[in-house]
Amino acid sequence: MFGTEPWGYGGYGQFHMVIWIILAIVVAGVVWRLRSGSS
Repeated sequence: MFGTEPWGYGGYGQFHMVIWIILAIVVAGVVWRLRSGSS
């Protein structure tokens, strides 16, 4: 997503992408629980 950070390149490029994927899944799960819980 954010490929402009210098620490996003090098040996941590793949790890950086995995972190964002995990964060996206966690955020989506939290939002889904809040939506289903409130309604």
